[in-house]
Amino acid sequence: MSLRDWQEESISNVIEEYCCLSDENLKAMTKDILEALSACDEYASYSTGGHNQQAEDIKALQREIERERNKRICNVCKGKGTITQAGPYHCSVSDCCNCRGIGFVYYEPWERK
Repeated sequence: MSLRDWQEESISNVIEEYCCLSDENLKAMTKDILEALSACDEYASYSTGGHNQQAEDIKALQREIERERNKRICNVCKGKGTITQAGPYHCSVSDCCNCRGIGFVYYEPWERK
């Protein structure tokens, strides 16, 4: 006997004991109650998964905050993100090779100066 069959039989016995229903109504009511129980079980499984996901999201946000705290202005381009080189007849602008054009660099805590 499967779990669902056992639940159906148990619910039917309880309803028969307290209510006077026809067989069709009894089966319909039992089916509705089992669907409600399944929905509750499904909700419970999602809610526990949600708490784990929230904990992972919080940890990811904490790592991102720590990374932003370690952000420093690039020493090469002084935060502009570009390096300009002027010649006698031309001017050359390129992305900074140190920060790759974003103007800041992420340092690990042990690399701070």
